[in-house]
Amino acid sequence: ESSRCGGQEARDNARNQCGLWDLAELITRNDEDLQIISVWGTRGNLGTTSIIRKAYEDPEICQNFTYRGWVKLMHPFDPHKFIWSLLSQFITNSHRQQGDVVDVDTLWTEIEAATEMQGGHIKNFINRVNKNKYLIVLEDLPTMVEWDIIRIYLPDIKNGSRIVVSTQQFEIASLCTGHPYRVSELKKFSDEHSVCVFFKEVSPSLGDEDEETYRAMSSYEGSEHYGYEGEEISLVMPTNEMSAEDELKHTWGLPFKKDLNSKRVEADIWKKKFQPVGRKMEKRDLSFMLFQPAKGRKEVISVWGIAGVGKSALVRMVYYEDIQNYNRFNKYGWINVSHPFNLRDFSRSLLSDLDPEALQGKGTSDFGMMGIKDPIQECYKLLHEDKCLVVIDGLQSTDEWDLIKAALPNGPSKSCVIVVTDEASIATHCAVPDDAVFNVKGLEADEALELFKQVFTEKK
Repeated sequence: ESSRCGGQEARDNARNQCGLWDLAELITRNDEDLQIISVWGTRGNLGTTSIIRKAYEDPEICQNFTYRGWVKLMHPFDPHKFIWSLLSQFITNSHRQQGDVVDVDTLWTEIEAATEMQGGHIKNFINRVNKNKYLIVLEDLPTMVEWDIIRIYLPDIKNGSRIVVSTQQFEIASLCTGHPYRVSELKKFSDEHSVCVFFKEVSPSLGDEDEETYRAMSSYEGSEHYGYEGEEISLVMPTNEMSAEDELKHTWGLPFKKDLNSKRVEADIWKKKFQPVGRKMEKRDLSFMLFQPAKGRKEVISVWGIAGVGKSALVRMVYYEDIQNYNRFNKYGWINVSHPFNLRDFSRSLLSDLDPEALQGKGTSDFGMMGIKDPIQECYKLLHEDKCLVVIDGLQSTDEWDLIKAALPNGPSKSCVIVVTDEASIATHCAVPDDAVFNVKGLEADEALELFKQVFTEKK
């Protein structure tokens, strides 16, 4: 008992000092609501399975849940096979937890009997999850389509059940957990690869120590972890600021509410972490193109250049400057195009970033509960009726753009879209009007030399 308390104290100390959480601790938190915990790796699913497996097989966790099941999502998704797999594991793991010695034939007979009961295996499964505390792991969730189907069968009966989702897509991890969420680093494998966990804010109904931590973190209202994604090389860390690793530890785990105020905080964090070298003329020209008078306004601006030249960084400078200083738009949204591309998932993510207050005001992150049956049409409506600035980063084909156009206004509107791509042909295809194309080129020789000197100084 003393050893377990010591381990808990060590985890608490680590969490209080740098915002880190342990997956087993998150699963066993004293919270009666059904909690969705998402695990996402910055370099795919490498390392995520072993981390989840360790928590899944933790003896304390095995004792805390009546039923446990782990399913790897396959394509095409079959709900009947999915439920049957979980039901089989519920029965098998239940016997193991009780220490029963049951041969395979007996187990198989019991599983078959359960599936042949009145109403079949689906009704049997629903009866079990409606009356018992369960832990379910969904490995490699590919899209929100499967998630929406799965959630129908997994109710929240306020008994402390947990669902752990592993996914290779940032947007899916955040959407499954729901807003507002927090992010923490579970394990760092290298400077380029970390495994992160998304989870709901700590409830003040926890113990005194956790409640104090909650208050402290909540004092950063609007602050969030901002994950820098991109290939920009024309940026350097300021030497008088904390390191990138310390900055991430300082910001991860704080409440994540992407309203306009928190986006100002996001902008401030980014500007403190990265200093642009050069690009003053490009920034001025892009800003002029974006903020022309109504008659000459560009509806879709395409920004293109070779990989690594600094396209996204330049666009972020203009995007964040308007958020912080001008507010020439009512809503702001930045979305990285995920692959394989799915328009419905794209629209969900864009809606979540453009209008998070609408979700929070209704106390839900579920579009169905908000009465939004079609996120594509809702995107179209929002961009048509409101004044929005949207950045679509990482577009890889004209086919993707032709699909995305279904969620965008097809005529004059007050909104503006910036597309960031590597290919000139894609940029030309997207631009409205045709001349709204901006090419980002490499740094001039003197600027490149300045960048080299600053990076060299920073490393020393």
